[in-house]
Amino acid sequence: MASAECVREVFKALCRAYSDHVHRHLSGKGAMADQVDLYSRFTKDVPDDLLKMAVADHVANSKWWPKPSEIRERCVRLIEMAGPDTNEYDAWAEVKLHMKAGHTDDPWSDPMIGRAMDGIGGLKAFGQSDVSQEMSWRSRFIDAYRLLKKRERERRLMLPEVREVIEQIKAGTVPQLEG
Repeated sequence: MASAECVREVFKALCRAYSDHVHRHLSGKGAMADQVDLYSRFTKDVPDDLLKMAVADHVANSKWWPKPSEIRERCVRLIEMAGPDTNEYDAWAEVKLHMKAGHTDDPWSDPMIGRAMDGIGGLKAFGQSDVSQEMSWRSRFIDAYRLLKKRERERRLMLPEVREVIEQIKAGTVPQLEG
């Protein structure tokens, strides 16, 4: 996970790339150290190499100094680019191929395909449905697949401590707001 040394290294790179920002916003006493601490807090769960690449990607593509949220967003984008390049329509086409070939137990190119299909009734139920219902199945699948992808993205962007509180809420160990 992001070491203090790595955060200082990328912060120096940001300072070199955005020297005008440094002179305007980080020249006060202790301002630089405070910012390094802030960026360390919000990137502590990011592996060093990923953090370096996300900052390099930001510097290469943006004129403006990044907020910690923008760095986290770039990290998630890089992770997504390394994963399966499957959109919802490609995923549906894979569902159709599985059905046509009778490969109901074959692994999916993207595990989200199986989760989406299971969430709307499963491949077996789809195979037993009338052909006139296919558009409805496709629509429900696409909605489910998009929702799962969105939730996965939100989970990746989430700070570990926030994720932990959510798990505690699910487990009923954190008091809820009333109403």
